[in-house]
Amino acid sequence: MKRKEKEEDEVVDMERLKKLKAERIDLIEEHKSIELIPGEPNKATRIRSRMNETLEAMTIEFLRKNADMFAWDPSDFKGIDPDGCS
Repeated sequence: MKRKEKEEDEVVDMERLKKLKAERIDLIEEHKSIELIPGEPNKATRIRSRMNETLEAMTIEFLRKNADMFAWDPSDFKGIDPDGCS
């Protein structure tokens, strides 16, 4: 392969790499942790960090209102033998 062709291939590869990195960055979403039961950090979940304030408040309110629907440990699974989960 000629030197010029090799350099052109490297430029194409670098451009392709830059494009792939940019796409990957767009796919990575930041999240933040919220306590579903305030004061109990072990009962937390994660939500998108890029929500507008109204949507974030509504989401947190909904999740906290339904915190009893989360299974924090095997004994929280109704109808399932906890011994079968270990």
